Amino acid sequence: MFFGLLSPILGTKRFETVWAKQDSKILCVHKDELHDFIQKYREYSKYILAKLFERLKNYNRYFLNQLQPSHSDQLLYQIANHFYTKGKIPQALYAYEKAIKEYPCGIFASKAKAKITARNYKRLGKS
Repeated sequence: MFFGLLSPILGTKRFETVWAKQDSKILCVHKDELHDFIQKYREYSKYILAKLFERLKNYNRYFLNQLQPSHSDQLLYQIANHFYTKGKIPQALYAYEKAIKEYPCGIFASKAKAKITARNYKRLGKS
């Protein structure tokens, strides 16, 4: 196992902390000696760098997923419509209201508001 490589490679402060469960031997390579270490211990370095790149790919995948918009507002609206068409009005109204509350600026929030407004007019006999 290895740790602590991201900070010197990325030029950031250390953000990893490790606690050993048992007595361990630790090889410590100062960031200024990292290049020489990689040159001298090529096979070991290949293994470490492959694992490091895998970690970086995972971080990249995680952050890309965080940046991509979700379609939760659309899903809530579709669930509400399903209940509405099945005549389950309390469940539909709950899902519409949840969509409005969770995603107030979304396009589906305005559609949900229109559905609730239309439903209230029909219920009050104002069609």
